[in-house]
Amino acid sequence: MNIIILSLLAAVSALGAAPSSDQNPAGASARINACTVLLPDVAATFATATNTKVKSPPAEAPVGVNGSSCDYGAIALHINPFAVVSAERMRKSPQKDWVPVSGVGDAAYLHSVQDVLAEMLVWRGSHHFGILVDVPAGSTAEQIKPHIIQVANQIIPRLK
Repeated sequence: MNIIILSLLAAVSALGAAPSSDQNPAGASARINACTVLLPDVAATFATATNTKVKSPPAEAPVGVNGSSCDYGAIALHINPFAVVSAERMRKSPQKDWVPVSGVGDAAYLHSVQDVLAEMLVWRGSHHFGILVDVPAGSTAEQIKPHIIQVANQIIPRLK
């Protein structure tokens, strides 16, 4: 999952440093613990469907101002990893290699990193999240896209 960290860092640096006015305001919703959203059964179902392995227990950590991450190894979830203004900027003007995905949240985009890693960013209501997955050898991000969509659609109702 080291490639996930590198990819997320690339996405953050593409946005540039956020000005202080971009920080979540006082009184913003509390941090959602990503491992209470990406449950073990969802991670295991994804792993079985894509012939990957997940680690247990997952690693959870804070991300950004008000976000968190949950990493099972082959699949990770980042909830609200970007400040609000940066997330909206990404939503409205994604980089050209991020492909729109229909049927997921209010907006969603998929990005393949040389078919080694696939990233899906999803916006739903006041939240945004990223699902980062290892693409199994011999497969492509496009081939596992339905499984990533399935995970995203299981996450959305758990965001409150």
